[in-house]
Amino acid sequence: MCRRAKAEIRGRLMKLNGRQIRFWLATAVVLLPLAVLVVIAIGTWKANLSFADHAALLSTGATFAAVFLAVEAAVVAIRAYAAATQVPDVTILVGPWDAQTREVCLRAIRSEANNGVRMAAGPDTVLDIEMTLECRTKVSAHHPAVRLEFVGLTALSRSQEDDWEDLEKRGMRRDWTRHLQWDGGSDTIIHGTFRRSLPPVTLNGAVIDPSCKRYKLLIDVVADGFHTHRETNLRLDLRELTTGDASEGS
Repeated sequence: MCRRAKAEIRGRLMKLNGRQIRFWLATAVVLLPLAVLVVIAIGTWKANLSFADHAALLSTGATFAAVFLAVEAAVVAIRAYAAATQVPDVTILVGPWDAQTREVCLRAIRSEANNGVRMAAGPDTVLDIEMTLECRTKVSAHHPAVRLEFVGLTALSRSQEDDWEDLEKRGMRRDWTRHLQWDGGSDTIIHGTFRRSLPPVTLNGAVIDPSCKRYKLLIDVVADGFHTHRETNLRLDLRELTTGDASEGS
């Protein structure tokens, strides 16, 4: 019977999750001062002490219980404040879903235009930049937003997804831009350890500056109470437009 009871108790303990264990531990800590007072009262009563000694011991136990509960309340308040002021840690992955590279290779056809050298689509071209936001903490990221700045090239703004806003437009009709922004909005939340894919950014039709020595993509990621900056190198693999490419494009 004793073995059976032990096995049953062990089985019930194994079924408890972390939250239930913390609840019972907190309950035991709260009841500990009361248990100490009960033990002191019973011990002094059995010891046949005088009323003064009995009162002095109970007063000391009550003081201990009060100090213990005050310290416990302070610890709970500090932990609650720390939990309420935690900020998320959001990173952005540039490239495919599991990419961790700090350089993106773009393959395109080089074509001359009135406003400079342009990147055009053709066979075996890579002109889309994929990005993914990842929350690396248990704290959820609220109201995320991403701002992009191109160094050495300008993107064709009308080719972007509707979710990307041209920050240089401001009501004027512009075809190319160096700054794009994605706003998740007030209802967007990236939960802890989750990922969220962003709309791709295409550089089809982008105008490049041939004199630029290093093409870059500057990325700023923000959320409530959080901001981070990242630089990603853009490696351009451009080839000249040929007759075959022109016929395929037509």
